[in-house]
Amino acid sequence: MSRDSQLLNVRPTLHIDSESALPEEQFQNQTLRPILKLQNDLLLVIFESFLAEKSIHFERLTAFQQRVSIENAIKKDLPVRHTLIGCIMGLLTKAEYETFLANRLAYNKRLTALIISRLTDQLVKAQ
Repeated sequence: MSRDSQLLNVRPTLHIDSESALPEEQFQNQTLRPILKLQNDLLLVIFESFLAEKSIHFERLTAFQQRVSIENAIKKDLPVRHTLIGCIMGLLTKAEYETFLANRLAYNKRLTALIISRLTDQLVKAQ
C-alpha cells in the first residue's frame, strides 16, 4: 500500500457538500478539514506547549483576551504557525501537496483561519 493510500485511509470522513463550491473551497473541505480533525489533539498540545513556553496564563484571561491571544499567536508567531501548518502539510498526499503549492498563499490563509477557529472553539472559555 502506498503512502498516499495510507494517508487517505486514516482521515476521518466529513460530510460537507462542496459540489458547487469553488476549487479552493473543495480542497479545503475535502482535504484540509479532515486533516485538521485528524490532527486536532496534536494541534491542541502544540498550542498549549506554546502557551507554557511563553508563560501565558491562558486560563486567567477573559474570553476576549483568549481569542486575541490565539489569533496573535497564530498570525504573528512564525515558529508556532509554521509548526501547526507543518502538522497539516505533512499529511498531504503528493497530488494534494502540488495543489497546495499551486495556490500556497490562499491555502495558507485558509489554513491559518481554520486553525484559529478550531483552537478558539475548543479553548476559549464560555462567558
